[in-house]
Amino acid sequence: MSINLTQRDYEILRTLTRVQLATNRCFQGTFFSTTHLVSKRFAQLRNAGLIANHSKGLPHSYGLNKSGYWRITEYGLERLLERFPDERVPANLVSRTQRASLLFFRHRDAMTACYMRLIASREADIEDMRARASLVDWRGEHEVVLTYSKLVGVRHEPKRIVPDATLSTAHTRYFLEIDRSTETHGRIQTILQRYTSAFRQPAFATQFPDALPPCVLYMTKSEGRAKNLQAHISELDLPFAAYAMHTPKATEFLNQAINSQEASTPHPAPNDLATALLGRIYDACLTHVAECPNDIQNSPLGPVLREVYDFLVPAEGAA
Repeated sequence: MSINLTQRDYEILRTLTRVQLATNRCFQGTFFSTTHLVSKRFAQLRNAGLIANHSKGLPHSYGLNKSGYWRITEYGLERLLERFPDERVPANLVSRTQRASLLFFRHRDAMTACYMRLIASREADIEDMRARASLVDWRGEHEVVLTYSKLVGVRHEPKRIVPDATLSTAHTRYFLEIDRSTETHGRIQTILQRYTSAFRQPAFATQFPDALPPCVLYMTKSEGRAKNLQAHISELDLPFAAYAMHTPKATEFLNQAINSQEASTPHPAPNDLATALLGRIYDACLTHVAECPNDIQNSPLGPVLREVYDFLVPAEGAA
């Protein structure tokens, strides 16, 4: 079935490319005034082969009376890139989305709602919405994977962190985390220490060569939880910005960051350069250890390597 795509249709396809999976309800308010209009247009887009239904991993608790999820198809992506040839598309987006599980659908819905609020136009003007979406460098779940290493004995074990979403503005890169109000302060502290480890790795500078300063933002369900969590985060000696905010306030905060035109060109501080150099030396030492494990036993390299590791990778759970 052929279909004449409107500007709104292209924005729907771009949104699905970025958030990966979304329901009719997610598009109501931002793109359409009622869910009936969403259902009608999405049925037409589906019949044209541009989008497809998705229910993999969706638990029975989701409810049969609710609308299902949508994802973009290869043909939909092809049509999108005809309109937005410079749109950044993750590798294997369509096949990855086909395999994606909806077991934690509430988590996905929360991130999608955040994105929708960031691109929403007060007058529901599609041109304004398109302009706002073009300002948003949004990377959905599993698009950004931060790596770091954990030293176990003399072995170098790779670890990783997967933010719920990543938003880059002209002056800051935000790693977004949805707080479910079930994680303890100790767990939050551990996660932030893992971010510290990842940010200090040379691989981070390679992954993000623009040197935008990182910020971890926890988005909470209530103002009380945000205040409690922020008080705990403020007590930690973190080498980067980290905040906890009630989701509406967090969205407002991110909107202001997107709208800010005062872009800075950050330059690594001398201490950051030294840390990066130390990281490269550390990696070289680990390569030598892997090749000649017996050399470490009676060598002064062992204690020094441990000291360097403790500097680069703070102990998880430490106060």
